[in-house]
Amino acid sequence: MLLLSFGYWMTTNPQLQQSYKKLIPLQHKGDPFISDHYWGEYISPACIFTTGPGGAMLGLFYVCVIYYLLRGPVAWFEKTCECKLNKLDISHIEVNEDIPVYQQCLDDDDRSWTI
Repeated sequence: MLLLSFGYWMTTNPQLQQSYKKLIPLQHKGDPFISDHYWGEYISPACIFTTGPGGAMLGLFYVCVIYYLLRGPVAWFEKTCECKLNKLDISHIEVNEDIPVYQQCLDDDDRSWTI
């Protein structure tokens, strides 16, 4: 979550990219810097499609937030109504536990590259 939000901020922040559309010059040395970059403009879901590569990070961030917010209530609902919302049942799949370890699966050519 931190990496997605920080990556989105870094890829869309004009102060870091030095890609200002307009600069407001300072009149005095003590004047505050006006960046014309407001955080409210960059958290809209519409920014997923308008902010370039940062939009993918923002979209995945929103998906993760929604998942983290809803996983507790969904689990509680499943437990209280004794129903399963996820209909995918993989209990019938057998797992072959007789697979050797990785080092024993390598042939001589592969082993020369890994050791």
